[in-house]
Amino acid sequence: MGDTDNRPIIVGGSGGSGTRALAEFLYRNGVDLPRDRTVANDCRRFTEFLRQWVEPVLTAIRRVDYRAEDLPESLRRPMSDHLTTTLEAMRASLQHEGKPRWGWKCPRTVFVLPVIAERFPDLVFVHLVRDGRDMLSSKNDNQARRFSGLLTGLAHEADPAVAIAATWTRVNLGLARYGEAVLGPRYLRLRYEDLCGADGDARRAVLDRLGLPTRKLNGIFEASSRADAWRREDPRAVASAHRALAPGLSAFGYIDAAEAAALEDGADAAGAQPPSRVISGA
Repeated sequence: MGDTDNRPIIVGGSGGSGTRALAEFLYRNGVDLPRDRTVANDCRRFTEFLRQWVEPVLTAIRRVDYRAEDLPESLRRPMSDHLTTTLEAMRASLQHEGKPRWGWKCPRTVFVLPVIAERFPDLVFVHLVRDGRDMLSSKNDNQARRFSGLLTGLAHEADPAVAIAATWTRVNLGLARYGEAVLGPRYLRLRYEDLCGADGDARRAVLDRLGLPTRKLNGIFEASSRADAWRREDPRAVASAHRALAPGLSAFGYIDAAEAAALEDGADAAGAQPPSRVISGA
């Protein structure tokens, strides 16, 4: 693989944001993925690494936008050793199908991204964002159930919808801050809804940005699209959760400033316009 060994393309985001489809799209267009993956395209070896280290990291740091050197040495050293053996196993299990790049997908990579970035100065991290209002109805609420207390101070069992919303906001805004400030051109932020566009322009732009060949542009995101489910909810039932989402919805272009203010005041934003396309990263 040559110098591509040190330039992985890594996909992460909030669980349920569409990272499975994005990983499949990248695989079909030239990104080699480790062979041992779950049905959601998560790399099993990296999932094992995350299972051991995410909770200790968040217990120590309680945010996403940290630096590797912020971690206590007692945590950082054994974590680094485990990462070395994990990466060796992942590379050994690549498909070796002549693809120009390699990488992996695990949504929870966002919690250890600074450690990964320290290991791979030339990585590209692809951050997939999905409308937080649709995320409220996703069955994949693992991140909020496991980590909302550590990240937001909110207990998931007390109010699951608000915990999911607050976790979505904290994770995605923190990751955006880290990506823009530290990774710069190695950080690419995409919106799921844009990738589902019928014309394929956003999908084509992603491949161009990553320097990947266009082999299969259509037939992946369109099949997985289920946007705007939140519009069918009773606005009164989701008002508190939408209020917790407002900062992120505004930052990622899903709502404008007036709509954000209305959400924060508890008003119904059911008339919000569909998002415009946003692809972040040079």
